[in-house]
Amino acid sequence: LMPREEKVWGSSLTSAARKGRKADRHLFCIEDPFEVSHDLGRVMDSTSIVWVQDELARAHDLLSQGKSLAEVCSPWSEEE
Repeated sequence: LMPREEKVWGSSLTSAARKGRKADRHLFCIEDPFEVSHDLGRVMDSTSIVWVQDELARAHDLLSQGKSLAEVCSPWSEEE
């Protein structure tokens, strides 16, 4: 595992910061499993962050109720 400090996500060491631009926002970090220094979450906005948080809360609720992983991973629907 690479600590966040080594990834330099959101720091003055990013390529954007080195070019004099504002550093990328890293509100919700998602490590790319194929390129561990790449943050897939840097393009997320406040709406998409809420969606992910809601889905994590839904998964937690289902798992707390003893539901199977298959049920937790089933596609979301508005009826729920």
